Amino acid sequence: MDSIPKMKHWLETTPLTMGNWVSKAELNKELKSIHIEEVPIYETLNLETANEKLQKHGKLIAIGFDGLQIPRYQIEWFVD
Repeated sequence: MDSIPKMKHWLETTPLTMGNWVSKAELNKELKSIHIEEVPIYETLNLETANEKLQKHGKLIAIGFDGLQIPRYQIEWFVD
C-alpha cells in the first residue's frame, strides 16, 4: 500500500521514459485506476501509540517485511 502513492508521485515528477515493455502513459493509466489512501508506516511503534490507534479505530494491523520488502507476517488486533 505504501508503494502505490510513491509510484504515482515518481511518475508525475520523473522526466525519464519507461523503456521497451511499458510506456509512462500506460503505467499512469493503470495506477490511476487504483485508489489507495496512504497508510502510516512505522519502523518502530511503541505500545502506548499502538494502544491509542487500536482504541481509536477498533482495529490495528501490523505487517512485518523482510529485507527485500516482501510482506512476511501479519497480525491483527480488534476491540469490541
